[in-house]
Amino acid sequence: MDEFAAFVKRAPLYRGDMHRPPLIGGLPYSHDDGSRLEHERQLEIFNCIDVSDPLLIRGLGALIRSIMLEQFTEFLENSAMSLYVAMEASMEIVKEMVRAEGNENPTAKGAGRFLDRIFGCEREAEGYFEEYYEDRIKIIHPASHFGVFPGAALGVDDVWGLRRSLIHLYDFLVTGNVKEEMKWRPKTATTPE
Repeated sequence: MDEFAAFVKRAPLYRGDMHRPPLIGGLPYSHDDGSRLEHERQLEIFNCIDVSDPLLIRGLGALIRSIMLEQFTEFLENSAMSLYVAMEASMEIVKEMVRAEGNENPTAKGAGRFLDRIFGCEREAEGYFEEYYEDRIKIIHPASHFGVFPGAALGVDDVWGLRRSLIHLYDFLVTGNVKEEMKWRPKTATTPE
């Protein structure tokens, strides 16, 4: 540990907000106080989680891991990768729901349209979270038809947007709850662009 600590102390930190472990004088690890959580719904949510559903557990685990990793900027790429695992798991769960409605072979497009209907979107999806397709490919595949990147081509605001959307989507998948503020609303003459 002494050798590792000496190495880390010598390693250049390129940004001031880089995580410094407690071993080299950084702040001790802490937990999120849950300030963003809806504590009044906690029991409802926990009671609705089907722990025997491996796909749901994999998706929720990846979503939670992503939120934990996001706390430190040097783990943002790993956070995004976990988000994409959570997204893929949610797509398979949604496809199961579409199958239950009678479509024996749902596609990503069909899963996206199912969500459009649930969340009240008036436009038809061309895929499942299709706006994240290019970023997902660039992050997961170091060399793709989009090019070769020395590091993850991350749009931090896209990571935050996907995380927010997935939190609300998993709320729906677990409890059936669709928050009113997550429902799509058409623009009106008084709605700012």
